Amino acid sequence: MTKDEALKTLEQKRADYEAGRKRLVQITDRIDRQKRSVLTLDQDIKALDKQWRDELRKKDGVVSDSVRTLQAQKSQSEEAATEIDTMIQEVELHLEDACKEVKALRSQYLSALSQARIITEKENMGALIEQSKAYPGTPDLLSAIKDSLAIAEQSAFDFLSTVHPTGWITHRDEGKRELAEAVHAAQAKRLLEIFKTLTDIDQGHELASEKLTVLQPISAETPPSDQGIHSAFTSVMRISR
Repeated sequence: MTKDEALKTLEQKRADYEAGRKRLVQITDRIDRQKRSVLTLDQDIKALDKQWRDELRKKDGVVSDSVRTLQAQKSQSEEAATEIDTMIQEVELHLEDACKEVKALRSQYLSALSQARIITEKENMGALIEQSKAYPGTPDLLSAIKDSLAIAEQSAFDFLSTVHPTGWITHRDEGKRELAEAVHAAQAKRLLEIFKTLTDIDQGHELASEKLTVLQPISAETPPSDQGIHSAFTSVMRISR
């Protein structure tokens, strides 16, 4: 896969992920609106309950038209709140599916991002290395780096020779693997040391391409585990009144 192909794939996966997040936010916003409606109705219900009781006492127990009106309004508000609670439970089923979808889309996006980063880095670095070969001091620098890597390899071999017999390192599969891992670690450490002399790597570095910067997850992607408890709880509380 070329860099352009990798970036095109990344662009598509990022768009899919962002679209999934948008759908998720629409669902969470819908649930929030419905819950706010229930909260408002609950406040109205409490107020109406107090009003009709106060009115009944004021009329000395006579069930007047105003008492009946207040009772009817309370009953209608309770019915509306219960229905909205049912709606919330229905929408929350879609929320669970949307969260799973976004999780899968994010995984695909991160995989495409990782691949695009690797391919882009290799192509860019390869082009720069080819250009640098024309510079007068480059052959000497590369030769010195090769010497450093060779010394790191020999140092790793020498160290393992003090721990294991030479034959075990060079002829046994397990020994060969341990030697290869030790050489890789030693050479990587030495290359990092060399690179630090060329650039201030400890100061951190921002990726040149915004496309290769990871999108951070939004809060809606990790909803609280008790989100679905609200509907059942408020319904039980309303019925018990």
